[in-house]
Amino acid sequence: MITRSISKSVFEKVVYLMYRRHLAGLGGSHAGWKPALQACPASRGRQAARMSAQAKACGSPGAKACSSPGANACRSLRRSSSVVLLLALGLLLPVPGCTYSGGELLFMLGFGKGKKIEAQFNLSDQSILILIDDDHGLVDWPIAKRRLSEALTQELLKHKAAVKIIPEVTLQGLRQSQEDFETLACDAVGRRAGAEQVIWLKVEEFFACEDVRDLRNAAVFTVAVKVISTTAKKRTEVRLWPDTREGRFATVNISGAEVSELKTRDAICKTLADRLAEKIAKFFYEHRLGDFEKEQ
Repeated sequence: MITRSISKSVFEKVVYLMYRRHLAGLGGSHAGWKPALQACPASRGRQAARMSAQAKACGSPGAKACSSPGANACRSLRRSSSVVLLLALGLLLPVPGCTYSGGELLFMLGFGKGKKIEAQFNLSDQSILILIDDDHGLVDWPIAKRRLSEALTQELLKHKAAVKIIPEVTLQGLRQSQEDFETLACDAVGRRAGAEQVIWLKVEEFFACEDVRDLRNAAVFTVAVKVISTTAKKRTEVRLWPDTREGRFATVNISGAEVSELKTRDAICKTLADRLAEKIAKFFYEHRLGDFEKEQ
């Protein structure tokens, strides 16, 4: 009986030995693969052998060749591979005490090993300010911007992409106490808040409504991301990242079916903001792509 005391290495050795025993039955080990395959007519010309077998079921040269020892070895090899795979799965699946879980088996088969993506920019270890710029008033639900700022702060700190982030309340205090706040440039706002760098998020698109109008993109949130220096001596050195003047775009959307499940506009806005924050944060730390995730 297999128990949790059986290690993964032992299981791997068992499967390997079963495979070697099947190969030994063919008259050799790994070196016996190639002669067995070469002896089979299918390895020299699969299509020709298949057509010959269909045209003449018995008595033809092709039929005789297919009954040769090499052909039998070829078929035995294929059957052996299937038998070993079934035995391996049989050991894994029905025994609850086996140390391989379903997730571990998927990992062995290649899932969960997505492409590694380097950080596109390394933020300063000094104070960072998150500034959401919505000069066209596209975000008509205030909770979305506040939630985006909070969620992005949590993501950056969780993944150690930033050390200190100036709280949203500090920015709100500046907005209320300084009359010229709305006329200030991004780097000037950062200096007054005591930040060395500013993550500038310019809202490009926002739509969130309980009524589903587009089944695929029922709710959308898009921003252009830039990192601004507050200590640059020249205007040409103010934008630290990216090289393009427009910034780096990040967008998320929610399908009509999911909007129907979320029901309220608050829930829709929170979901949009959380997903967008996660996508933005990944610009600033190394991570792996999910199995079905595309590179930004």
